[in-house]
Amino acid sequence: MTVLEFLRQPQMVSVQIEHCLTEMQRWDDLAYRIAENAGTQSQEAKRKLADAVDFCMGMEADISEQVKQLAEVKKQTEEKILLLDNPMEQKVLLKRYIQGITLQEIADDLNTTYGNVTTIQGRAIKHLQEVLCRQ
Repeated sequence: MTVLEFLRQPQMVSVQIEHCLTEMQRWDDLAYRIAENAGTQSQEAKRKLADAVDFCMGMEADISEQVKQLAEVKKQTEEKILLLDNPMEQKVLLKRYIQGITLQEIADDLNTTYGNVTTIQGRAIKHLQEVLCRQ
């Protein structure tokens, strides 16, 4: 795994969680629409409602597991970033890959230029690669 793949893991897990939440909301909406007319619905509609509820419950369990995974991935990534010697490199990587802040927002936050932040990020990624290779 490359250092960029390593750093992008938290974002990838977050995207998976967001996808699951969207899918769960879709199923939840379906269940709600069916339930609104439960008294006048056929057995087929009631079965669909039960299926939707079951699916939502399963999705909740999946999401819960993915949130635990995200927390662990973020923790591991943060621990590796904190092994860097340079506090500014640590700060840039933490903001970019743990907090998900854009490079321009980091530049604004640090009161520096976008170009400076990209330079710091490049050096930090190189140094993190060295740290990961030593372990």
